[in-house]
Amino acid sequence: MRVTSVELTMPFHRNLKGKFCCWGKIVLDDVLLVTGIRLFENRQNDEVVDRYIRFPDRQPSLNSTGGEFVSIAVVNTNNEELRRHITEAVFEAYDKHPKNPKNFRNRETNNRPPQII
Repeated sequence: MRVTSVELTMPFHRNLKGKFCCWGKIVLDDVLLVTGIRLFENRQNDEVVDRYIRFPDRQPSLNSTGGEFVSIAVVNTNNEELRRHITEAVFEAYDKHPKNPKNFRNRETNNRPPQII
């Protein structure tokens, strides 16, 4: 299976100190649609230290789990190669996305008129 399409949705207001970056929707082999993928980044001093994705999951009520926080995967893969391919496709789409803060800062810098000295 291969990722044939990636679509990202950025939150309207993004907390740059928070870990959550965006929601992802992927299509595998032009047949299977997976929505609800989340992209997270760990940052230190405005530099990305680590980033990862989480597949869609649901969290049952605390009453039904005896007060214990439980996350149940709705979609997941046991194939490490497929997971790596999905992760790389989402990261690549995020790196190229115009609303990525890194790209937004670069676009502002590149669009400034040259200074005349």
